[in-house]
Amino acid sequence: MRVAGERPDTVPAVLVLATLLYAGLSLLIGAYGLAQAHLLWLSLTRPPRPAPPPLVDADCPFVTVQLPLFNEPEVAAGLLVCVAALDWPADRLQIQVLDDSTDHTPQRVQAALESLPGAPIEHIRRAHRDGFKAGALAHGLLTARGDCIAIFDADFRPEPDFLRRMVPHLVHGVGLVQGRWSWLNRDESLFTRLLALHLDAHFAVEQPARDRGDLVFGFNGTAGVWRRRCIEEAGGWQGDTLTEDLDLAIRARLAGWTLRYAEDVHVPSEVPADIGAIRTQQHRWMKGGAQVARKLLGAVWRSEDRLVSKLAATAHLGGGALFAAVVLVAALVPVLVVVAGAGPPGIRFSLGLASLPMQWTLVVLIGVYGTACVKRGGARGLIRMAGTFPLFLPFSAALSLHNAAAVIDGWRGRPSPFVRTPKRGAAPIVRGAAGPVATVVWAELALGLWLAVGALSLGVPGHVVTCVFLGLQALGFLGLVAASLGRARTASLLGAAVVAVGLMEGGL
Repeated sequence: MRVAGERPDTVPAVLVLATLLYAGLSLLIGAYGLAQAHLLWLSLTRPPRPAPPPLVDADCPFVTVQLPLFNEPEVAAGLLVCVAALDWPADRLQIQVLDDSTDHTPQRVQAALESLPGAPIEHIRRAHRDGFKAGALAHGLLTARGDCIAIFDADFRPEPDFLRRMVPHLVHGVGLVQGRWSWLNRDESLFTRLLALHLDAHFAVEQPARDRGDLVFGFNGTAGVWRRRCIEEAGGWQGDTLTEDLDLAIRARLAGWTLRYAEDVHVPSEVPADIGAIRTQQHRWMKGGAQVARKLLGAVWRSEDRLVSKLAATAHLGGGALFAAVVLVAALVPVLVVVAGAGPPGIRFSLGLASLPMQWTLVVLIGVYGTACVKRGGARGLIRMAGTFPLFLPFSAALSLHNAAAVIDGWRGRPSPFVRTPKRGAAPIVRGAAGPVATVVWAELALGLWLAVGALSLGVPGHVVTCVFLGLQALGFLGLVAASLGRARTASLLGAAVVAVGLMEGGL
């Protein structure tokens, strides 16, 4: 007979299964950390490729610049001014404004063109939006005269020497050179600082590593120059995924072309400044990446590429699984810790051992983001990271549910329209929420409250680290929900949320 309060000698089967699930999720997150560590090692140990000298006029090929637009009136004119100022022989330059807009963007474009007389700019309109951005780019190729195709989204502002420095990278066998993104509004808001930190890691560590390690490489959709023959031999622009840029880049690699990254050529652009725009951008990237994985990952493994490149491509295209793992871990931890506290002592040791891959990944991410901050800002960048990274972790975790839903949608093959990330230009941020609230926001609220209850329940000696972990996760989810709902809705729900947490805490 067991004395009251004594821990059982046997572990319930449900707890064993939950622990095994937790360990499996931890290993998945650890595998992502291993892939990131490989990229970090490549970026630190492989020297950058030497930049070729800028072209002189006599060596300049014909270039077509494509500017795909859709309902972006605030930023279209600024793009046209910058592109018209590109330093390139006028007789070998064609600029196509591929304008599928349904608002007053075409009028803004026409007004801008009238102020730029003599610029070789063509305003091209389609009667439909078939294929979305991919369809617009493919339509433009029908009348493009360039051997090289440069592409800019509406919020990008290329420097006049962009083509002079980028086109020389397109030596024999190279089908694409991607430029680096930089930020016009990094310090505009907390969201812009957090997102800029995340994107800096991509452009300062991940992309250089893939270039230097000759790994599968993704086009970022803008601020790049393609060799036209590469586009055609890879099968052209296809609109069956939301990331037509990544799709074409993988197909180009499979067709035998080399892709390059020019880290020293940066193009200023706009970071989404409000949570609605961030959600739109993240949904397209996450679902599109999953669609490309569904479409092409099998072909990557059937190719004759190196094993390390295939593994890196799998991590790159399948990395969205990380978000599903993060959501499940967040939901499991409160239950596991509470139940394990009443079980045999060995179960807590097992949980601690199972969490090691996640701790490894955290250390790797600190290295990745720290390296990016040093490369972008030196000592000041590291100081900036110290103030931003602690907020970035719960922010990223809070977006995990939203991103996981998008990834699962992509894996299932469900189609959805291409939604442009809203661009503001100099317009002010519009605060508050309008229209119905997305279902995922209510799910984020529920998960945030669940984590808050877990943090409060574990706020006793022996659970300090777990309590802090859950508390930060809860703050991330609830903060994201508050930003998504707007001030009025948040205020009306705050009282109800406090009552709900109190009732749940009392139940435990």
